[in-house]
Amino acid sequence: MMKFGPSQNQFTSQWRLFQQSGLRGFRLTMMNRIRIYHATLATLAVPAYLTGELGIIHAWLGYGVAVVIAFRLLWALSGERQVGLMRFYPSFDGLNLDNAFTHPAISKSLLLGIALSLLAATGTG
Repeated sequence: MMKFGPSQNQFTSQWRLFQQSGLRGFRLTMMNRIRIYHATLATLAVPAYLTGELGIIHAWLGYGVAVVIAFRLLWALSGERQVGLMRFYPSFDGLNLDNAFTHPAISKSLLLGIALSLLAATGTG
């Protein structure tokens, strides 16, 4: 049976570190920071979409999405490889019919399309 996510021992050791030192010394891993970013973006973008006709609520949710996207762009410029802008740039080297559904360029193209669509929707209101 495959297990996803951190093991119980990893969670327990991180929780002990948190309890012993308070917030001092407790650091989020890169993946947890990325998860928090995605959760925040989804928490703002979905209600913004659903409140399209509610005026001021829709506008403030859209401002929140814009702030989160601006933060992500600044984060991408920070130099950390896991969050850099090059992760969105597809390289089609080695793409052929045999690996058309599993080649990384396909997923990067989809990510780029999603990011550009979200930017366009946020920019136009």
